[in-house]
Amino acid sequence: MKRIKPRDSYHQSYLALLRHFTAVSFWNIDSLIVAAHAVYGWMPTILEINPKGDGDVSRAAESLNRAQREFFADQDLENLVRVVNNSLVGASKLLHFTAPDKFAIWDSNVYRSFSGQSPHQYRLRNTSEFKRYHDWLNSVRGDPR
Repeated sequence: MKRIKPRDSYHQSYLALLRHFTAVSFWNIDSLIVAAHAVYGWMPTILEINPKGDGDVSRAAESLNRAQREFFADQDLENLVRVVNNSLVGASKLLHFTAPDKFAIWDSNVYRSFSGQSPHQYRLRNTSEFKRYHDWLNSVRGDPR
């Protein structure tokens, strides 16, 4: 098992992002855009906010507000994915920092470990797999092993 070094940059930035997101009590368009850019600082892809309509970014901010209260998977997730680079990976990281007790990070490494399959883009973008992953996480959450 790999040990996490407390001074590791990745570990420190994770904790800093977590503290910052915890301080946000209400999401609006500006806070969503700033948070999405912060999360993409962890990723090799440049972020583009891609609204298809005038209300898309506003609906995505509403989704983050809802995420603080409950897990969701369907329309809220699609709205958020569409706005944040059309990326489920990016949306999952944004959701994780918004509500770490409800949403886990979803990326190619997680997908490969969870499914045993190669993480092709069309597979990573599959919101049903993302939901199935969270269902599995919730089922093992209380397992003392």
